[in-house]
Amino acid sequence: DARFPTFVTPPPTRIHLCGRLTVEWEGERLERALPGRQGRLLFAYLALHRGRPVRREELVAALWSEDDVPAGGETLLAPPLSRLRKALGPGRLEGRGELALALPADAWIDWEVAHDAMRRAREALGAERSEDAWGPARAALRIAERGLLPGLEAAWIDALRGRLADLRVEALEAVATIGVRLGGAELPAAEEAARAAVEAAPF
Repeated sequence: DARFPTFVTPPPTRIHLCGRLTVEWEGERLERALPGRQGRLLFAYLALHRGRPVRREELVAALWSEDDVPAGGETLLAPPLSRLRKALGPGRLEGRGELALALPADAWIDWEVAHDAMRRAREALGAERSEDAWGPARAALRIAERGLLPGLEAAWIDALRGRLADLRVEALEAVATIGVRLGGAELPAAEEAARAAVEAAPF
């Protein structure tokens, strides 16, 4: 009926950076269109820093290690950036001197979800609300277990992998603690998490 407006829910935007890289932007799958290793690195770096514009020289350092930045890095950056713009489609990579992905505000990125879930689990544990902490802790662990950008190597990825490894250990410890508190059917998961935590951080 034309008298009543029709509200259409926009297609989802979901980005998996942990485990197999997948990009679903407003319902369109794009990971196969990303132009090679450099395209995946650029996209991942911009997605992980989507809260701010990223300078071109920062992207040069993301593609080449700081000790191995080639002469004329700014010029060499232009072709992979151009290919990334084409792969993503019009209006999705904004800026020239500073660049940012024009992601929808509600875009789901697993890296962010894992950290937010662990924050909620931490808060619930601190308030002695074990049942409220169980789901978020397990969600954070599921994402952290996949590892960040497997198959891609860069110094900045190594640093973030270290942070994700720390998050995994914290999530394992939380699952172990919560599972013991809840008891019953959750005890096997608690025991498994405790063993994995000790293996990951024996000291």
